[in-house]
Amino acid sequence: MTTAIRMVPRVRKMLNDRIYKVSGNIYFDSIGEALEAIDNVLCGNDFDRVGFLTVLDDNEGRITFDLVFDEAFDVDNSMLVFVWYRMPSGRYEITAYIS
Repeated sequence: MTTAIRMVPRVRKMLNDRIYKVSGNIYFDSIGEALEAIDNVLCGNDFDRVGFLTVLDDNEGRITFDLVFDEAFDVDNSMLVFVWYRMPSGRYEITAYIS
């Protein structure tokens, strides 16, 4: 059983700033490429997302992931929100943030 913790606003802002740097105004060749960039931000700050992305519609979608800190603590007041849209060019526009 893991212990639940709360993410403080300062940490949420820092993570969102870093996620924006790797995903804002950038177009990706695949959904997986975008998710990998965001995972690198999370893992680099001792967070992991919980769950797998199952794409039912690769043209557009939205999914949320629970977060875990330091592999032991569930984050009970925040989650990763991940939204994608496939443009006519075939590349993906991503919106991602920690709620």
